[in-house]
Amino acid sequence: MTYPQIAQLSTHVGLHYDALFSTWRLAWVAHQLLNDPVHLFDANIFYPEPNTLAYSDAMLFTALVTAPLMWAGVSPLVAYNLSVLASFATAGIAAYFLARSLGASQLGAWFGGVVFAFQPYRFRRQRHRQVMT
Repeated sequence: MTYPQIAQLSTHVGLHYDALFSTWRLAWVAHQLLNDPVHLFDANIFYPEPNTLAYSDAMLFTALVTAPLMWAGVSPLVAYNLSVLASFATAGIAAYFLARSLGASQLGAWFGGVVFAFQPYRFRRQRHRQVMT
């Protein structure tokens, strides 16, 4: 269900410019954590304005998860795409455990996890990484 993206991890991010903006945010946090973490929110967008990373969702959790990949030399596009693909798995796993805790059978919880992970809403919002967390 994620075929085009999984085959083009290093060259494509999505059909909308928001995906490129999300990729930039992840790369900025990874860069700034190594160089000057005190000024993390003083991003280079809209320079010389201060705290410009706060103008949008900073995606700090996703950035902290993908930062080690970028520090190891992985391209920001690949890190972004891997985080998007991982969000499908984590959403499905979380839905499975939620259904189990609410009393669903193992098969029912598995089905619920798959349905939740691959619902059409997630594919429509795939370019908005901050929504898929």
